[in-house]
Amino acid sequence: EVIRKDKGGVSFQVLADDEFREEVKAFFATLPMALEREDLVVVHAAWDDASAAKLKSWEGDVITAFDSFDAQIKASIKEEGITDQDEIDMREQNENPVKVMSSGYEGRAPEPFFAGGKMRNLERSKWWEEYKAEDGRLVVIGHYWRRLIGEVDPRVADKYPDGFAPTGADMFPGYAPNDLVGEKRKVI
Repeated sequence: EVIRKDKGGVSFQVLADDEFREEVKAFFATLPMALEREDLVVVHAAWDDASAAKLKSWEGDVITAFDSFDAQIKASIKEEGITDQDEIDMREQNENPVKVMSSGYEGRAPEPFFAGGKMRNLERSKWWEEYKAEDGRLVVIGHYWRRLIGEVDPRVADKYPDGFAPTGADMFPGYAPNDLVGEKRKVI
């Protein structure tokens, strides 16, 4: 299956069957949304105190939490009569604490762009730019490309002289791939 928008890369991925999908969901249901200690947080995409508090008070697994928050958000959207698809998508993303911590916040993009096989009107928000780090903890995230590829293999830089953007714009312009980011330099 070709997965790159420039059709330059081939993946040998296959879709999971129902049995394997259930096995993976059961495994993910056992995992925490974040790892925390006094000086450090490890989370997939975004650290948000309000989302973390909602999930800490949740009785049950993360999949049930996701489904419950998703149902509440959808009911609120319906009750409020919201029909703008971008607004619906943004609320479903930004108001679900599971989605916030696993894939970050989204906001309206200045202009539509192509990523992940479709045109998009919403883009990931750079939450770390406003992160206050009030508790002083370092936050380690994944999820976002940090452009190490050109440093690892110079052929990438030759092929993409204007920069390699596998999934859109660089989320960390002005930062080296291993720099701490944000106002207080507490996110990496």
